[in-house]
Amino acid sequence: MSTSPSFMCEEIDEIPSVAARVLTADAPVWSSLAAHLAAAPPPGVLTLARGSSDHAAQFGAFLIARHLGIPVASLAPSLTTLYQSKLRVAGWLGIAVSQSGQSEDLIAATRRIGELGAVTMACVNTVGAPLCDAAQWVFNTQAGAERSVAATKSCAAQMLTGARLVEEWMRALGHE
Repeated sequence: MSTSPSFMCEEIDEIPSVAARVLTADAPVWSSLAAHLAAAPPPGVLTLARGSSDHAAQFGAFLIARHLGIPVASLAPSLTTLYQSKLRVAGWLGIAVSQSGQSEDLIAATRRIGELGAVTMACVNTVGAPLCDAAQWVFNTQAGAERSVAATKSCAAQMLTGARLVEEWMRALGHE
């Protein structure tokens, strides 16, 4: 039996420093997005994600509904990609959550809801990934490269990104 820590244990140990970066990075961009959302509150929020990123998105959805009173739904990307549905999402907030930012269906769905009038936001672990080009607002989840299970520190960082969104939004609304 090996006495050296596993990659997963090492990445779990990195979560506090990842959290510190998530909670302090991109302050002007967060403030700008929050001011935009406070000035033009969306009637609803859509999340676009899969796997562990979808679990993190659902955590953020809970916080948005709980603290801001805005309904949130998970959008199946196939509605916009395969079925070309004309969704009535003008003014909504669409949040795409992806570790790699490479998933073609998430990229296409994010781009499409933006074309339909939604404000789009991407939470990615790889800034510069194609998903970043599809969204109006881009936030780095600050987790860095993962060497074990892809969801270890990235999932924690994605959940913190959702919490930061709600915190910044509430602050812009004057609910500190």
